Amino acid sequence: MGTWHAININSNALADHLSQGDSLLDVDDDGYTARNEYGISSQDDCDDTNPAVNAGADEICDNGIDDNCDGYIDEGCTPVIAIGEQTWMLKNLDVEKYRDGTEIPEVKDLTAWLNLRTGAWCY
Repeated sequence: MGTWHAININSNALADHLSQGDSLLDVDDDGYTARNEYGISSQDDCDDTNPAVNAGADEICDNGIDDNCDGYIDEGCTPVIAIGEQTWMLKNLDVEKYRDGTEIPEVKDLTAWLNLRTGAWCY
């Protein structure tokens, strides 16, 4: 088994060291390294204390974390809402007609809303 030791090198020499098998410190051992104080990294890891967060990770929706280190939180996620025991994509709830083409009525009156026995929509 090989041994390792830390060295300080000039940023201009980084490419040569990396091409010879040297690597930057990977604190969370996920195969990605954080940028050092000079902005140098062999693989971007925006949180080198969490192995689930790195440039190769998938974005996890609604966790408030930039999982894939691209500078965006929860990008590409489709907002969802739970209604009873079901989870719906919000975009599927933004409709004006039923599947058969019948319009879904807007009901503005609270009493009428509370007495509904059919589908309707309101703000």
